[in-house]
Amino acid sequence: MTDAIRLENVSKKFIIQHEGNRSFQDLLVNLLRNNGSREEFWALNNASFSVSEGESVGIIGHNGSGKSTILKLISKIIEPTEGKVVVNGTISSLLELGAGFHPDLTGRENIFLNGSLLGFSRREILQKFDGIVDFSELSRFIDVPVKHYSSGMYMRLAFSVAINVDTDILLIDEVLAVGDKAFQDKCLERIRDFQRIGKTIIFVSHALESVKNICTRAIWLDHGNIRSIGESKKVVFDYVCEVEQEQEDEEQQRQREQVGRQAQNAQRQDAPATAGIQIRDVKILGPDRIERRTFRTGDDLVVRLLYSVHNGELLPDCTFSVNINDASATLIHRALYPLSLAGRKRGPERDILDLKYTSLPLLEGVYSVAVAVWPTDAPDCALDVHHQKHRFTIERCEPSHGVLEDGLVTLRHVWLDGVVTSHVDRDVPVRDEPGSPTGEQGANGHAGGGGGAWPTHVYLGENDAACLRDGWYDPEGHGQKYRWTTGRASLFVTLPEFASRLFLKVSNPAVEVRECLTGHVLVNGASIGEFQLNGGELTSLSFALDGAGRGDVGVTIEVSPTIVPRQIGINSDYRELGLIVQEIWSE
Repeated sequence: MTDAIRLENVSKKFIIQHEGNRSFQDLLVNLLRNNGSREEFWALNNASFSVSEGESVGIIGHNGSGKSTILKLISKIIEPTEGKVVVNGTISSLLELGAGFHPDLTGRENIFLNGSLLGFSRREILQKFDGIVDFSELSRFIDVPVKHYSSGMYMRLAFSVAINVDTDILLIDEVLAVGDKAFQDKCLERIRDFQRIGKTIIFVSHALESVKNICTRAIWLDHGNIRSIGESKKVVFDYVCEVEQEQEDEEQQRQREQVGRQAQNAQRQDAPATAGIQIRDVKILGPDRIERRTFRTGDDLVVRLLYSVHNGELLPDCTFSVNINDASATLIHRALYPLSLAGRKRGPERDILDLKYTSLPLLEGVYSVAVAVWPTDAPDCALDVHHQKHRFTIERCEPSHGVLEDGLVTLRHVWLDGVVTSHVDRDVPVRDEPGSPTGEQGANGHAGGGGGAWPTHVYLGENDAACLRDGWYDPEGHGQKYRWTTGRASLFVTLPEFASRLFLKVSNPAVEVRECLTGHVLVNGASIGEFQLNGGELTSLSFALDGAGRGDVGVTIEVSPTIVPRQIGINSDYRELGLIVQEIWSE
């Protein structure tokens, strides 16, 4: 694929004057002698990267890291001191608020001025003028000088010009931070339209979530040097961890200074020192208690805390917390554990505290663990903190039954299209239900070994909670092992490869008001047979599975007529009832 932008060993130097020249004479004197008032500042150091046509790349980093310098080099506003910048295509830029606008000109006049600076003729701008004004939502103020505009109005007009002209490359530098949320959402949607038609985008922002959502790749700049280039979620995560680590170091230094002052005060007052508790280490382990950093969705994960209690006679109770955060430092889960320190040993020996996550539901991504401990009665006074520096990765899993997922966590769900049923089941263990007819269930709560996601033998009212679809009622009394259907009821079962017939154990208890009950059974939307019940006794129905699919299937039972007990004076039950089903299985 052709490169839209390429930087080859690019460096940019600026000269910083530490003493201003008050007169032309001062300027001449400072030029003739080196008085140390001039400093060379390298805003960019030997940067090399390329951006393919149609790619969206974000640039992140602290203030002064060189992000805007790169955009100005790409847009040819400044030239590199060293190296080469190659751009293939026309450029539209939003580099800073009001760039390319004249404050004394009206919004209308500035549209033509800004468009001409971008290289477009008056005729081309006229063709797009109405679209620019409509998008900016400034038609009422379009003939007002822009010096009277608010910063949000400035941004609206500048973005509208840049996004509505037909260019190959769009450069955006933090301008989306201005304006109300509705207009920001509108801008983001237009950027996505820009992406869909194959345009190239360079996006500079401190809004890391926007960088992840808009960009496929990201570049992390640090004091003019490229620290990392890669997939946007991973680069953003590394950057956030670095920032959090710096903040943690500062906080720990502040706490050490505070503890030192408290110790000095306690010594002067001859008071006993308070207890200290230190998190010596944090390890991320697999279910075998072996340290690892890579997991898959549904794996067990153990966070091991190694801590020690020291320095002091007073031992207050403490609370440990373990946070799991995503790549943008968003909290996903926090676990708290109160710990009594009474009787705990003190000294350098390390105690162990394990936190086990069973069947972790996290989807693909990079995550971090933050750990802290504080006195239970003083949650704002952390005794020790390990913030965001313990990472683990959830690898991509193959789609389950062809169903794709995105987001932070997997949720068991079902797509129902009337014929083909799909679902996601991450093998999350469930507690065996008491009274199961088989006495044992598999990892999914199955009552059989069909190898699918649903039971091969469904006992209604017992092991059916996960596989019921629509059209079922609970029985009237507790402890009843059956369910009522409505006129149409569906559920999921697993049909083994060897299965040739499907069986249903059913009854028609309302024989006094409907002597004959008819219906038919469908598998994945296709009928496999009809039935007729003339009495109220428990009956086993059998249907051939010729032509029906195997594996995980949807079974539907349709019956007629239904009854509503309240309408016919039996009792106050207002439900529409079909027949009673006790079991469904295949052989």
